[in-house]
Amino acid sequence: MPDTKEISALTTAESTSASDLFETALPNAMTETGYISRKVTLGTIANFLLSTLQFSSLNTTVKNIIGAINELAQGSGQSLDTLNDVDIDAQTLTDGQGIVYDATAQKWKNGAVSGGHTYSTTEQVVGTWIDGSPVYEKTQYISALPSSTGDWVNYPHGISNFDRLISVSATAYNSDIPQQLNIPHVSVSSTMLAPQMAISVSKTNIAFIVGQDRSSWEAYVTIRYTKSST
Repeated sequence: MPDTKEISALTTAESTSASDLFETALPNAMTETGYISRKVTLGTIANFLLSTLQFSSLNTTVKNIIGAINELAQGSGQSLDTLNDVDIDAQTLTDGQGIVYDATAQKWKNGAVSGGHTYSTTEQVVGTWIDGSPVYEKTQYISALPSSTGDWVNYPHGISNFDRLISVSATAYNSDIPQQLNIPHVSVSSTMLAPQMAISVSKTNIAFIVGQDRSSWEAYVTIRYTKSST
């Protein structure tokens, strides 16, 4: 058995091994008075110091993380778009949008939030098409439908790089009656179903054809579509 050494007696560096015994005085927890002696090896002391250092390092890391979170929460003049996994498109950013996850791009992007929808006369991204391309939406107000019958009448929608129509929904309203109708609208007679209003969308226009004068009617048309890169 190695010789016992008192820690307090060590005044200079000396050669020791892990099995050397050191005697130290600890508070007597049983009586809360006096001290008891305990013999510990150098290996025990080394392990204690190592665990203390490791905890100290972890504690510093945790403090750094908390500090960074607090700085972010309090605002440090940084934009949300500066985060690595956030991609805000200033061209399509509109009032009422939220941050939604794009699994294909593995980025958080601005767009319509599930559970609510904001219609806008400004083009906005509202989803993703089956090929991964963005789906855009725009609602257009038309103050007066065609007065002439039997011919398509065009209303430019002003959308650049229009590619594929995904869906279109339209309603017409006459404040004089008042009456509201979905478009397309058919009129039922005893002999046939007569189309009274129909709608079509091309790369440049929203077009209407009517079976009677509809100039006193206004309409809202919401179209969803994809866009080409050129």
